Amino acid sequence: MSSKRDVISKNGYDKYRENILRGSIQMIQYFSTTVGNPRKAMVYTPPGYSQGHKYNVLIFCTG
Repeated sequence: MSSKRDVISKNGYDKYRENILRGSIQMIQYFSTTVGNPRKAMVYTPPGYSQGHKYNVLIFCTG
């Protein structure tokens, strides 16, 4: 029986590869009414991002 730990990744999965579209990461600052002070967040936008297009959102919160 195989488990997820038994899966072996292909060679080169962790290497930089050319000719792959990449988005951008920006640091933003916003005021949090919950904690009462400015907060920072990193926002990733995909390659070809357009403000006129609607996107799904995935939010990661870390301690």
